[in-house]
Amino acid sequence: MRTNRFPLILALVIPLLSIGFPDKGLTQSSSRPVISSDAYRAAIEAEISHSARDRYLFDHADAYSRLVGVRAMRRLGFDMTDPHAVVPEIENVDLSDSGVAKNITRNASDQNETTIAISRTNEKIIVAGANDTRMYFSGMAAYTTVDQGKNWKTYFLPQPPDVDFSAFQAYGDPAIAVDDSGFFYYAYLAGDASFQFDNLIVATSEDGKTWQNGSYIVPTEDIGGFEDKEHITVDKNPGSPFYGRIYVVWVHFEDATSNSGGARLAWSDDKGNTWSNIYSVTDHLIEFAEVKTAGAGEVILTFSTNDDGSGMGDHQIYISKDGGQSFSGSTIAKYSNYPINDFSRPGLKGYDGFRCFPYVAEDIDLSTNVIHLVYGSWNSDASDNGAASLYYVQSKNFGATWSVPKAVGIANPLHSSLAVDRFCPWVSVNQKTGDAFVVYYSSEDDSDNNQLTAVYRTRLTEAMTEYPHVIGDRIFDPTLIRQTNGAPPFIGDYIGSDAIDTVYAAAWTENRISASDGDIFAYVGTPKPSSNPISDVSRPVVLNSTQAWISPPSPNPVIGQTLHLSYYIPTASEVELAIYSNLGAKVLSLFTGKIDPGTYTKQFGLASLPSGRYIVRLSGDKFVTERSLVVTK
Repeated sequence: MRTNRFPLILALVIPLLSIGFPDKGLTQSSSRPVISSDAYRAAIEAEISHSARDRYLFDHADAYSRLVGVRAMRRLGFDMTDPHAVVPEIENVDLSDSGVAKNITRNASDQNETTIAISRTNEKIIVAGANDTRMYFSGMAAYTTVDQGKNWKTYFLPQPPDVDFSAFQAYGDPAIAVDDSGFFYYAYLAGDASFQFDNLIVATSEDGKTWQNGSYIVPTEDIGGFEDKEHITVDKNPGSPFYGRIYVVWVHFEDATSNSGGARLAWSDDKGNTWSNIYSVTDHLIEFAEVKTAGAGEVILTFSTNDDGSGMGDHQIYISKDGGQSFSGSTIAKYSNYPINDFSRPGLKGYDGFRCFPYVAEDIDLSTNVIHLVYGSWNSDASDNGAASLYYVQSKNFGATWSVPKAVGIANPLHSSLAVDRFCPWVSVNQKTGDAFVVYYSSEDDSDNNQLTAVYRTRLTEAMTEYPHVIGDRIFDPTLIRQTNGAPPFIGDYIGSDAIDTVYAAAWTENRISASDGDIFAYVGTPKPSSNPISDVSRPVVLNSTQAWISPPSPNPVIGQTLHLSYYIPTASEVELAIYSNLGAKVLSLFTGKIDPGTYTKQFGLASLPSGRYIVRLSGDKFVTERSLVVTK
C-alpha cells in the first residue's frame, strides 16, 4: 500500500555513523545530516526516469521504492554499505501528491457517514460532517479546517428547534454543500426521542464554525411519515435561471413501518429560511438519492430502485428542466445487490460483515454538461464467490445514452483482479480543470483474504490509464467494531469528496485496530495535473443566460497584486467594472466601455489597493451585479 514513500524508505535503511558529505544538497545539523527535499526529489527522479516500469514500481511496490531510496542516497554521496554511517533526515515530500490524510475525530465517540465541502471563496476553509454519537445530545458535528487540512477542530451545530408536539434532536444523515459566495449548507435529519417522527433542516455558516438553523423542510402539519437519507446541492452556475437555489432530495416512507413512499424534493431561494412545496419525484421506494445541477439549471437526480427481494434493481437518473417541479426518468444500468448479512441487510465481508449498498454517485461538468457517474454492483463472476465492483460511465446528452461501462480500479496491474471489493464511491468534478475524480474503498491491498480495506482515488477522465492512488494513511478492517464490542459493524452508507481549482478533499470512516469506534479521516491534497489540462479561458461557465453575471474573484483573498475575473453580459451594453469600498465609494475603475454580448476573462492589477474588504461591481444599461473581495498585502 502506498502512503508516503520517503519516511518509509528511511525507516528501513540501515542506520550508520557519520561520514563526510560532498556538496550535493546535504547540510549537517548538530545530530545528523538533512537532505533537502529538492535534492532528494531530483535524485529519486534520476533513478526512476529510465522507463515507465521504473516509475510505476516506485509508486506501487514497497520493496522497489526502498531500493530506489538506497540508490538515491548513494547518488547523493552516502556509502550505504558502510554500517557506521548516519541515516539522514529527509523532508516529508511525496512525488505524486501533496496531500495528507488525518484522523479528524480522534475521540471515544463513534462516527460514520461522511460529507465534505471546500469554500469557493477561501480554499483553506474546508468543512466535513458525519454521524457522531454525541449528536443526540450536542447537535450535529462539523469538523472544520481553516489551513487546508493541517489542523481540524470540531464544532457543534445548535440543536434543531422544537415543534409543537415534541422536542426534536439531531438524527444524523449529514450532507454539506457550499455556494460560490462562501456559505456552507449542512442538511441533516431531526426528530423526536421516540424515533417515530422526523423532519429535515439545513443549517448555514460563513466560516464553518458558527452555525444557524433554518426552517424545517416538511411543514409541521404534514409530519407523519418518516424521512431518510437526504442529499443537498447548490446551483452554482451564474448562467442558470435558478442560480443560488438550494435543492434537497430525500427518501420518504409513507409512515414509519410501511414500504410505501419514494423520492421527495424541495428547494429554497433564501438560504434555507423558507422552502418550496414538496415535490414527489417517484412513488416507488428508492435507495440513496443524490442531487446535482447542470449548466443551464437542469436538476439531476440519481438513485437506485429498492431491491424487491430478487437481488436485482435499477440505477436510475431523473432530469428536471423547470427547477425541480417535474422530472422525466430513465435507467442507467441494472445492479445486483450485495449478499444479505445476518442482520438481514445487504453487506460485505461475509455474512457477519458490515452493512453496505451498491449505490450510484455522480457529478456534472458545468461547462460541457457531461455527467460522470460511478455505480456499484455485485460481480458474481469474480472468484471467491463474488465481489463488490464499481463501474464508470458518462453521458453527454443528459442520460439519453451512456458510454460503455469501465471497471474502476483495474488500471493497476498489480491489483487488477475483479475479485476484490470496491465500494462506496463518491464523484467530484473540478469545475476549474474539468477533471472528474472518484474516491472509494477497496480491498485490493489485501487480495489474500479480501478483508482489509484502503481508500483510493482515481481520475475518471483517465480511468483506464491512471493507477488508483491510495489517499489513506493505512489499511483498516471495516468489520472490527463487531469483533470488539459485539455490535453490528458499520462504516456508514456513503463517503464524500469535493474538488475546486488545485484542492481536492475527501472524507471517510475507518474502524481501527484496538478501537471500538469508527473515526472520520479526511484527506486534503493537490492531485497531479491531468495529462490533458484545460484552461479556465476555454471553459466558459455560462451556457444559456439572460442575466449579466460576474464570477467569484480569484484568488480571494488576493494576497498578491493580480486579480482574475470573468464576466458576462447577454446583450451589447455600456458597462463599467469597478471596485468599491464597503461604504459604497468607488476606489478603482477596472474597465469602462461598450462591449458585445459574451463572456470575458481578464486580469487586473491591484497594487494601488490597501488591505481591506471591497465590492467588485459590474454595472450596465439595465443591470448591476456584485461580488465580495478581500485584499491582503
